[in-house]
Amino acid sequence: MNVELETKNNVLIVHMDGELDHHSVDYVRQQIEDAINGDVFIKHLLIDVKNLVFMDSSGVGMLIGRYKTISARGGKVAVIGISPHTKRIFEISGLFNIFSVYEDQREAIKNLTQQKGSL
Repeated sequence: MNVELETKNNVLIVHMDGELDHHSVDYVRQQIEDAINGDVFIKHLLIDVKNLVFMDSSGVGMLIGRYKTISARGGKVAVIGISPHTKRIFEISGLFNIFSVYEDQREAIKNLTQQKGSL
């Protein structure tokens, strides 16, 4: 598993390439947690799964854990690059109920960082 991290505005973008399974999940979790804990300005998380070829239940659990971390900061989590295989995993696991899905990085960042107006 290869993980690349970048930050735009207050969004941590995680690009995953490979298999997110019980062999790699601890490494990926640590990379994301280190980035979040090392930057107090990170509020949202964008996960790019375009190059993710496999994910098992440990990967699903890790994603839910990062959702909880970001939610505790008042942030949101979004996903881009969903393949038919990944889409099926998200449907079965209920991840679509907690993650927003966008077509591309630009659209996702715009929606994640958009401030809701008050009434």
